[in-house]
Amino acid sequence: MGTGKDNVDSRNNDNNIINTNDDNLDLDLRILEKFCIKILQRDFLIKTVKITNLLGNILVEQKRMEGTNLIAEAELITREESRRAAAQAAIRTATRDQFRSKLGDLLFSTSRYEKEVRATIPIKDPLVKKNKFLVLLTFDVDADADWILYKKILPLIKENVDYFI
Repeated sequence: MGTGKDNVDSRNNDNNIINTNDDNLDLDLRILEKFCIKILQRDFLIKTVKITNLLGNILVEQKRMEGTNLIAEAELITREESRRAAAQAAIRTATRDQFRSKLGDLLFSTSRYEKEVRATIPIKDPLVKKNKFLVLLTFDVDADADWILYKKILPLIKENVDYFI
């Protein structure tokens, strides 16, 4: 289990959210940022959480803290590469949707690299059964990401799906 708020960077950084003058959008983004923090608090092996729209544009992002330092995801990939990875995750999720009638809904997908584990979770509008957002996570390489996703993250998303509608 995560160590609570001490392991999360909850600073509001203009680089992390869409800049807008729309107060409602700002409120929605703050809710999404808080949701990212809740996800980070579910397990200490989760490094980062991003929520994107269906085009893969990163709306909000939170990173785990180690002591007083942010973890250095940037050492693995640059911010621009992270944006491209988010767009690619959105494309992969959309292409997987074509098999839904035969395989059922996509719960999540994971990719295990030598240095990191990455996961994508589509968030569906339950009324129309269409994807609305994607949650992108990175994990320490030693994480049992499938177990964490299935037992800790999916239930949290299910409990909070109304925030995404």
